[in-house]
Amino acid sequence: MPQEFESINNNINSIHGSETLLDLLLEWEDVLDNLDIYAFQNWKKGELVDGPQVEKYWITCTLMYPYKLMPDPEASKRLTKHGIKCSFKEDHYLKPAKLVHPEDAEPRANEEKLTDEGQLKPSEGKRRAKLIKLPCWLVKIEIPRHFIDEFLADTAG
Repeated sequence: MPQEFESINNNINSIHGSETLLDLLLEWEDVLDNLDIYAFQNWKKGELVDGPQVEKYWITCTLMYPYKLMPDPEASKRLTKHGIKCSFKEDHYLKPAKLVHPEDAEPRANEEKLTDEGQLKPSEGKRRAKLIKLPCWLVKIEIPRHFIDEFLADTAG
C-alpha cells in the first residue's frame, strides 16, 4: 500500500496531540539508540510513517527510507538477537509535486460529487498537485513492551 502524505501527516499530528504517545515514541527510539543501531549506515535517515501502535506485548513503529538509502540490514540482526522483530518491505511514497506550471496540477476526483443535500461538493472541479510515485523502503520494528517498561522504571527510580 503506498504511503501518502496525508496519512503520514495525520499520524504525526496524533503524536503531537498526545504527550503519552510522544513519550512512548522517545522511549522506543531510545531502545534503538542503546542498541547502537544508529551506528549502522543510513539508519539515522528514517522518517516515522506509522506508529507507535501500542499492543499488549509489543510497541510497533514503521520507518520510511528513500529507496537508494536502504538501512544496513546487519542492524536487524542485532535487533532480532535482543528479541525485537524487524522486517523490510519495498513500497512507494506518493509525494505531491511542486506546482510550477499548470501541467503540474490534476483535477481532484471525489467518489461522491454531491453532498447529502444534493449540492455540489466544494472540492469538486478544483485541481490539486499531481502525485509523484517515489520508491522507498519501509522498516517495521516491533519492540517488546517490557523493554520500554523496564527503561521507564529505571529512569523513574
